[in-house]
Amino acid sequence: MNEILFPKMHEIPIFRISTMMFTHESDYFIFGNESDITILTTCDFQLAYTLCGHTEWVRSLALSPDGTKLASGSYDKSVIIWDWNSKN
Repeated sequence: MNEILFPKMHEIPIFRISTMMFTHESDYFIFGNESDITILTTCDFQLAYTLCGHTEWVRSLALSPDGTKLASGSYDKSVIIWDWNSKN
């Protein structure tokens, strides 16, 4: 599997990314990694939220057309529907 390495602005750590997307308004950058979903602000790439719930790599992400739900799929064979407004 090809992985994209994404340097976090102003810091040295490298994120291993398996899937990524922007929100409809492009105000957040969302990516899946080993078992979490990391959400960064697009204006300064600062950590906004981390969603935990999968036990293996997050493989896919999708935001509902109305922007209220975020779906994530994982190699752990689960799909989680997150309430985007409350980020949980």
